[in-house]
Amino acid sequence: MPTPAPKPTGADAGAGQGGATGREIDFVKLEKAGPTRSEPESGFPELNLQGIFYRLKNPSVMINRRALYVGDEIAGAKVVEIQRRAVIMEKDGRRKTLSMGGF
Repeated sequence: MPTPAPKPTGADAGAGQGGATGREIDFVKLEKAGPTRSEPESGFPELNLQGIFYRLKNPSVMINRRALYVGDEIAGAKVVEIQRRAVIMEKDGRRKTLSMGGF
């Protein structure tokens, strides 16, 4: 049976509890606007952008409670491009940008 790790003392005692040891990670709550919903336009479906999962290879988005990738379609609109904070949709040759609120 492995021996238990020693209890932190001194400067290490506050680690993970907001102490300033330099070894812990501080998490900051970011205030952001909620998800955006496209305004209904003639010929463009209502699209509710709920999240962007950005990575260099194979980014995805959550629109109307569905996970989508570049090339996928939802309500007749195609995902053309996924950026860090926005997604470009296309329908009938018209493009629309949906973006996440600021942080």
